[in-house]
Amino acid sequence: MGATIFCFSRALRLFLVGAILWACAIGGAQAGEFGPLEGWTFGTGKGPTVVVVHEGHGPKPFLGWSERLAKQFPSATVIAILRPGFRMGGKQSPGNRTFRDHLTRENNAMLAEALKAAKARHGNRRLIAVGQYDGALQVGTIIGTFPGIVDHAILVSCPCDLPRWRIQRKKINNWTSSQSPHDYVRQIPSSTRIHMIGGARDGFIPVTHVRRHAKLLKKAGKNVKLTVVPRVGFKLAQLEPTINAAIAEAMR
Repeated sequence: MGATIFCFSRALRLFLVGAILWACAIGGAQAGEFGPLEGWTFGTGKGPTVVVVHEGHGPKPFLGWSERLAKQFPSATVIAILRPGFRMGGKQSPGNRTFRDHLTRENNAMLAEALKAAKARHGNRRLIAVGQYDGALQVGTIIGTFPGIVDHAILVSCPCDLPRWRIQRKKINNWTSSQSPHDYVRQIPSSTRIHMIGGARDGFIPVTHVRRHAKLLKKAGKNVKLTVVPRVGFKLAQLEPTINAAIAEAMR
C-alpha cells in the first residue's frame, strides 16, 4: 500500500512539474475556450486572426510556432486550437482522438464551431486558418461544409482525397467514418482563398496528392494557389518559412 502511494505521489509530482514547465514555455499565451475546444491566444493585433490547427502527432511544436508567428506578425492575433480529443498542458478538448478514423462529421463540426467562435471574439475580422496533415484535412473539409467561416485556408501536406491516400498507404480505405475535402469542393465559396503547400520530398504524403487537389479546386473554379517546396519533406521546421510567407501574403 505504501509503495503504491509513493508511486502515485511521485507520478503526481512529475505531472505537476511537467505542467508547470509547460505553462512557463507558453507563458506568453492566454489560455481560453473557443466554442467547444480549448486553445491559446498569442498577440493582440488588430489585423486578421490566424488560427493554427495542429497535425495528429500533437500540438506542442505548433504552440511554439504560434508564438513565433505572433512576434513576426504583430498586427495579427494568433490562436492555436487544441483539436478534438487532444490534451496539452492540463487542457483537453472534447471529442474522439485516435490516430485512425477520427476526421468525423462530429469532430469537424466542433472545429468549425471553434473557428466561428475565434472569428466572432475578434470582431469578425478576416480569418486565416492554417492546418497541416490531418489539421489540413479538417480545415479543407470545413471550408466546404461550413462555408464562410474561413476567409483564407492554408492547407499544408494535405492528402485531400482521403480514401485515395488510405488505399495508397494501407491498400484499403479503413477511415470510412472520416470526411474527405475532395467531396466538398463545389460547396466552397468563390470568395474563399486557398493556398496548398507540399514538400517535394515528402514520403509520408507524396506531393502528388497536394497537386491533385489543387487541380480539382482550379477545375471547380475556386481561388487556389499551389506551392511545392523543393528538397523538403514533411517536417514543420522545414516547411515553416514557406508557410510563414503564405500567411504574410494572406494578411495583405
